[in-house]
Amino acid sequence: MWDVVRPKSIQEKLDEAEQAQADKVAAQERKLWKGAEKALKKGVDNAALGAIVSMGTEPADFERKGQKLYLRTGASSANLHGLVLGGSGAGKTETLKRLAAIFASQTDYDIFFIDPKPTADLKFYFAGLMAEYGRTCKMYPDSPFNGFRGDARSVHNRLLTIPVLGTEGASAYYAELTEEYVWLGMNAGDGLPRTFDEVAQRLDYDYLLQYYANDPTSLQSIQRIKRQDANSVVMRFNNVARKFSTISGAGWAFEDVRAAYFGLPVLEASRDVDAIARFLIEDLKHYFATRKQRNRRTVVFFDEFSAFGSENVVNLMELVRSHGGIVILASQTTAALGDDRLQKRILGNVTIYLQRMNDPREVAALGGMQPVLDVSRHMDTKPNPNGIARYVDKSVIDPTKVAQLPLGGAYIINRGRVAHIKVQQAPVLDWNKIGTTHLDLALQWMSANNPNAPVLVRRASPAVPHAAAAARPLAPARTEPTPALAHGAPTKAATPSNAPNQADGADDFI
Repeated sequence: MWDVVRPKSIQEKLDEAEQAQADKVAAQERKLWKGAEKALKKGVDNAALGAIVSMGTEPADFERKGQKLYLRTGASSANLHGLVLGGSGAGKTETLKRLAAIFASQTDYDIFFIDPKPTADLKFYFAGLMAEYGRTCKMYPDSPFNGFRGDARSVHNRLLTIPVLGTEGASAYYAELTEEYVWLGMNAGDGLPRTFDEVAQRLDYDYLLQYYANDPTSLQSIQRIKRQDANSVVMRFNNVARKFSTISGAGWAFEDVRAAYFGLPVLEASRDVDAIARFLIEDLKHYFATRKQRNRRTVVFFDEFSAFGSENVVNLMELVRSHGGIVILASQTTAALGDDRLQKRILGNVTIYLQRMNDPREVAALGGMQPVLDVSRHMDTKPNPNGIARYVDKSVIDPTKVAQLPLGGAYIINRGRVAHIKVQQAPVLDWNKIGTTHLDLALQWMSANNPNAPVLVRRASPAVPHAAAAARPLAPARTEPTPALAHGAPTKAATPSNAPNQADGADDFI
């Protein structure tokens, strides 16, 4: 009874006031979030990144129109690379798809997506998205990729990513011998090698001794490396040749296509896929620096990029900006970005799309600080009006709120400015309007090449081709045998739910 009628203490009153203020702020935030959801429901705008929940000064590389936020994609504005950060289930993949849709619909950029955890759903969605906006999309490993373009030195640099070479002590000495051995091997024949199998054949120790028998200098270099060490290099390339036979000089290269999806299943064969990822990144470097047309711009997406080696990707980022390239990364944690040095190199040079994650404090601090009035009071047994009021610096982005973000929520940190948005979902594709892409035929082809795959039955549909797709010339029919899939066919559950019926036309997927 006493607890009901007794006067409340000063501390209890302060606690109640603080809770009331917190409830008021939470209610206001819920209202703002519902406003953003309402703005997105008013009409689909594939150019928009999302709807604004709250924002101070407009971020430099973005533009506000009403309640929606747009990424500036002009040559001078879209030079800043991107990093999508968020834990599992926060909506990272949907944000990547939204960004891909923006670049596909609003620019003429070439678009490449590199995925260490490939799924049939994402693969076919990306291919369909590219086709929707007039880009034929090639997919690896479904179709052969040519990783052997370029001069002898550039191909040599790529091949050196296959064996793991040390940099200190005896390992460094062995690395130098291996570099020279691979150089001599790849040049021991007519022209440059066009497959990993051909590389392995040219690296055969006895073959090289015979090939360079009349070249004393080269012969001495070969004899400096022990036969067993040479055999280990050959074995490494033999392993890669068996598992990645679809990388050959007969396939397509970056400069041949407008869009491509690379599925590299890191979890299935991590050591070999790591090597191929390094090989692929080295090829991208050469493409940007030498083979890409100067007037073409390219954006490359790396989902869970740490699986490819953070430093390799960071080196690529620093190279491509001056060659008309943008790199957009995705990661679940800051720890996955690498050590402190790599984290600083990444975080200091990207636009950050910060989604829900457990410990966002370090990244949230990049949004800047703001002065907040902090009031403290002296407490004793009697009311005491004396206290201290002072301004303290607090993060503009509250880490606690980041950890509680709903699905699709994101804080954008761009050049020290912050915007809180609800990311718009990626476009829902109408496969009938895409016309020439033949998704169902691609799936049936995959089923035919995998006896354990479900039978996919084509259903009749009127299918009116998309105007842009219908205007494109049909791709020539294949005459070469179709390569076997490396990872099997998708299950029924993995098949895109919005990919039923296709019109007759050319197969742009494979």
